[in-house]
Amino acid sequence: MQRRDLLIASGAALTASLGTQAVKAACVLNFEETPVQQAYLAWKRSLDGWTADMERDSSDENGDRWCMATFKLADDILDIPSEGPMDLIWKIMAYSYHGQHEIGDGARGEEIWAEARALVGVSE
Repeated sequence: MQRRDLLIASGAALTASLGTQAVKAACVLNFEETPVQQAYLAWKRSLDGWTADMERDSSDENGDRWCMATFKLADDILDIPSEGPMDLIWKIMAYSYHGQHEIGDGARGEEIWAEARALVGVSE
């Protein structure tokens, strides 16, 4: 039996024992957006808006305006304290533009790597 099968079976057993409504309520409680996730979603909306608007106006001025606004959102997300390990993933996703750009070893990149090291319990 694979791990995935065990997870599916445990979910089915939980649903049978608690009832569907209780499981749905528990899932909603567990997936509340953190401030970091909310900031990521704002960054993602800006990135999507940038992409769409460049089809309308591909000028350097328009691209620069969107670039500065979207980069600021990606930079600001690092200032929000993480509430759990998933928040680090949201930060990495925004700061690296979904892996299209390197995080680098500058001051902001070092903040990400310091948080990652702390999360896994590794010192420099």
